[in-house]
Amino acid sequence: MGVFLLLTPEIKRMYRLFVLLFSSLLTLAAAARPRLARRINIRRNPDLERGLTHSLVSRISILASDFRLLSYLCATRFHPFALILEICIDNLASARAAAAGGADRLELTSALEAGGLTPGPGLLAAVQESVDLPIMMMVRPRSGDFCYDADEIRMMEREIRWARDQGVAGVVFGALKPDGTIDEAATRHLIEVARPLQVTFHRAFDVCRNPRKSLDVLMALGVERVLTSGQSVSAGQGIPMLRDLVKQAGDALIILAGSGVNTRNIHHIVRETGVRECHGSASELVPSPMRFQRPGVSMGAVDGGGKFRRQTDPEVVRALKQAMLEAGAGDPIH
Repeated sequence: MGVFLLLTPEIKRMYRLFVLLFSSLLTLAAAARPRLARRINIRRNPDLERGLTHSLVSRISILASDFRLLSYLCATRFHPFALILEICIDNLASARAAAAGGADRLELTSALEAGGLTPGPGLLAAVQESVDLPIMMMVRPRSGDFCYDADEIRMMEREIRWARDQGVAGVVFGALKPDGTIDEAATRHLIEVARPLQVTFHRAFDVCRNPRKSLDVLMALGVERVLTSGQSVSAGQGIPMLRDLVKQAGDALIILAGSGVNTRNIHHIVRETGVRECHGSASELVPSPMRFQRPGVSMGAVDGGGKFRRQTDPEVVRALKQAMLEAGAGDPIH
């Protein structure tokens, strides 16, 4: 057991794949061979037979998801020159647009106008059925600060367990203490719950007290990725800090540059900082199909009067990816 705990998440995932495959083969053999089936009383027990079939289908589904994720990990985690474009989306149309434009990964969330909250089961299922991209699911129980009480941590734990069962590639969360330091106890616990999924610590990092010390803490905790603007309003303005964080992180974790990343600055960000992953919505305002508008009535602080909504544009995604590739083709300017 001690040796198993020291293994990397990728090795643990391969071990889990082996166990699932072996158990699935045993289940299939039990269903196919009458003698073995009689021994476990399947032929005279329809309920058990249905349960066996359901178990087999469930295992096959998990295996398919794990093999897709393992292929993704091999293409990114073990390839130092991979350039990854992650598109954050909060609706199905944007997910399809991101895939059409050539995105490498999705961050699935709800309420992007509030910074992103945990998405619902209907949206996750629809996206999984519609696109074949790795999904990092946001786990954030409310808007506002990132200081969570015990009840909220339990909510996040339940959401992570649910996300893991749905076959997502990873989860995105962050937790701070009132003094602005990383909530190590909560973060460690949530990482343990999430395994063997990947973990991204989100932009709570951008409001922490000491970014360099906090990065050391997150590396020690085993986080795979930190989403950050370099503690600035946008990644473009946070280039000096992003560059320092990339150097500090080395190969221990990935710095994911996000906030305000667009076609005008992504080339400069990649070249100047050395980041290999960028994050953005690649979205445009699109008119609402509503022909009738009730004047003076809004549904929240960030509503836009219901006249417009944001949606990912596949052409913007395509342009972002191309700019990343061009920036990564040469040596950084610095």
